[in-house]
Amino acid sequence: MPDSSPISNCFPDTNLAKAMAQALHGNTNVAQTLTTTDITNTTTLNLNNKNITTFKASNGSPT
Repeated sequence: MPDSSPISNCFPDTNLAKAMAQALHGNTNVAQTLTTTDITNTTTLNLNNKNITTFKASNGSPT
């Protein structure tokens, strides 16, 4: 697994990808990178009312 990947490659649900981008980078640009450090340092996410249909991550997620 890579150390970083574009957020859009990590989450097949578009709304989840946008919510992750907003939480991590302050905007909904899903082309931004999700890193192992982002995952390690994130302890809380508010995903209420984001119209997310699946929480599945793809194999392209960093580890």
